[in-house]
Amino acid sequence: MKMLKVVLNILLKPKDFFEKLLQEKLEISFVIKYMLLLNLIGPAFSFYSMHFIENISIGRSFLYAVSTYILDIISIIIFAYLVKRLEKRDFQFLFTLAVFIYTPIWLSDVVDINQYLRPLSNLGFLYSLVLLYIAFSTLKMKNKKILLYEGVFILLYMLDAFIAEMIVQNPWVKMLIK
Repeated sequence: MKMLKVVLNILLKPKDFFEKLLQEKLEISFVIKYMLLLNLIGPAFSFYSMHFIENISIGRSFLYAVSTYILDIISIIIFAYLVKRLEKRDFQFLFTLAVFIYTPIWLSDVVDINQYLRPLSNLGFLYSLVLLYIAFSTLKMKNKKILLYEGVFILLYMLDAFIAEMIVQNPWVKMLIK
């Protein structure tokens, strides 16, 4: 129930959510559970779509799902680490912010159930950029810095997708999975 409340607050009242987050820290165990659970949405729907609808081998479908799951987590950690290095802020707090900023990306991945609808997941990505702006504005960062971090966020997001596709499309991986 707490997780649903957090999701709704992030999506519907992000400014209030991030301001409250500055005042009271959430348990890191909750943040990690939140990330691990919501991050399952895209990989689960992608696996189903790839294997059962598109008839892609179970190995390649599973590999893609696992790759995207792990790469999202790595992207969040790298993003939080880079911001920590540049801003000299607490890593755990920045990790928490990054996890919550990813919420619309994960929720919009529900359209991965159908490969033709996948471009709609970009709406979640765009809303994540809005959340990033709101979260970092709450930290009183200047617009130029926020734009820099949005650029880093976009780059990591694109790299994440590119690497996942490269892993699955790699001819050696295809041979190993057969």
